[in-house]
Amino acid sequence: MTETTIETDPEMNLEPQDIDSLVDELREYHAIYSPLFCRREQRERAEEYLNGLLLDIPNESIEPMILAQEGTDPNAVRSMQRFISEDVWGDK
Repeated sequence: MTETTIETDPEMNLEPQDIDSLVDELREYHAIYSPLFCRREQRERAEEYLNGLLLDIPNESIEPMILAQEGTDPNAVRSMQRFISEDVWGDK
């Protein structure tokens, strides 16, 4: 029997012009799922988290992500941590 290898990681040869519209596309993507968040704060945190994933920082964990976006506000870090770990995310 011959083994078949399936490549699951696409080759990424992106140029700067390839990602010019990425932020706009991310906003559009977020808008699709935004109504699933019952509270305004949850919608805002979801968008902030998605934006944080695009940051050019060495560690994409919550704390560095929020510090890069909002500065040294410990409440902002705790708020995002609660959003990711404790908030109830329901699908209506």
